[in-house]
Amino acid sequence: MVVELMPEYPFSIYGADAIRELGTIECTQGDEDEGSSAYLVKYRVLVDRYAVDGENEIKLKYSYATSDGLQSTHVITTDVKVLDPKTDFEVVLQDISGNDATLAVANTGDNDAYAVVVSIPEQEGFRVSGIPSNVIGTLDAGDYTLASFTVSPSTSTFGRGLLVEVAYTDMLGIRRTIQKEVEWPAVANPVSNTLSSAQPAPKAGALASGSNGLTYIMVGLAGIVGITLFLELQKRRRKR
Repeated sequence: MVVELMPEYPFSIYGADAIRELGTIECTQGDEDEGSSAYLVKYRVLVDRYAVDGENEIKLKYSYATSDGLQSTHVITTDVKVLDPKTDFEVVLQDISGNDATLAVANTGDNDAYAVVVSIPEQEGFRVSGIPSNVIGTLDAGDYTLASFTVSPSTSTFGRGLLVEVAYTDMLGIRRTIQKEVEWPAVANPVSNTLSSAQPAPKAGALASGSNGLTYIMVGLAGIVGITLFLELQKRRRKR
């Protein structure tokens, strides 16, 4: 007997051949009421990271030769439920006092997040004093926590948000990172204010220039799931 997995989007074969040679399988003699015998065939498949939650079809073809030398081919179609292992977060400024800022981090997705770490990466416009990361641990779906940082704007924050990274491990053990932009209270250029109080005013005609930029990195991994297909072999009564 030969079996072949015929995956279509969002599935693909992972680490094995689609065709399996099972050899000769003996069918036992017995009454129809006794049911059928089952042969277990295992495949591991890769699920596309953009797969939509819900039922997705996958097909298995098997062929064999009867004792009379006739070839028989059949196709089994089964539904495999795909679950999105990812989650999402909302990050807002909860409180600010001087340079001490408290961020509220909420797990707004449907899945729990493990080994959550909230960080403020290096970026123009803001400077973090001390440790730039907070280890949160597990954050259940629908729950929230607080993370505190010492943040001082290095340039004017008019129209500028604070970039925050939330790293977590999903239900499949895959490490993911999400970036969120947090609205920040508008502050006049603190660097210019500090310089003007400590140094003479610039001469007429003096110009200042600056640049700003933010880089957004999206991390996506495809989840790997295992599926098991059962191939049912109907018993048949030998002709006497």
